[in-house]
Amino acid sequence: MSIKNIKKLNVFDYWKQEDKYQIVIKLLSGFIGVLVLLSLLFFWGWRSAPDRLTLYLPPDISGGVFMKANQIPPQDIYEFAFQVFGSVNTWTNDGTTDYPTLIANYKDYFSPSFISWLKSDCAAKEQQNALERKRYMTLVGVYSSDDVTAISNGSWQVNLDVEIVETVDNQVVKDVIMQYPLQVSRADLPITSNPWGLVINGFASQPTRIQTNV
Repeated sequence: MSIKNIKKLNVFDYWKQEDKYQIVIKLLSGFIGVLVLLSLLFFWGWRSAPDRLTLYLPPDISGGVFMKANQIPPQDIYEFAFQVFGSVNTWTNDGTTDYPTLIANYKDYFSPSFISWLKSDCAAKEQQNALERKRYMTLVGVYSSDDVTAISNGSWQVNLDVEIVETVDNQVVKDVIMQYPLQVSRADLPITSNPWGLVINGFASQPTRIQTNV
């Protein structure tokens, strides 16, 4: 083989080697582009994700539980309705001071329209001299799946069967069993003021007296 042929062969080999480098560079550039694209997608997903997720866990999770974020079990809705409504309607000292104070303390758990109704109810009871007493509201029976009914997405009717006992000077002046059909809905409020994320909007229908004991 002549020297001229050897030089040509070396030049051809160089070109082939350079082509390989170009292919490797293109592959690396494509790989880097894919990484950049994935990074942008991850960043967009992180930015668009909610900054807070709320999980409502049932009391017993020993057998495991599958829950979706922000899905509220009916038992929790029922518990919320009774805790809030029952607390406002329980006057351990005297209704004259307890009722308006409790309405103010629980204002973040009621809709503005129902707050107005509660204040009107407080004023009416004051005129009727129906606040100068102690009052206790307790549940009658236990929770049933029929007690909570979905009205729409994010709105429910909760039927509370409660016993109301009112006393004056340790004497029972009223003892009745009532059913309160409350309308409960989701509320976008700060978690610091309303960790439940729920409010009572009012009565879904007229409350009914089930039984009169006193």
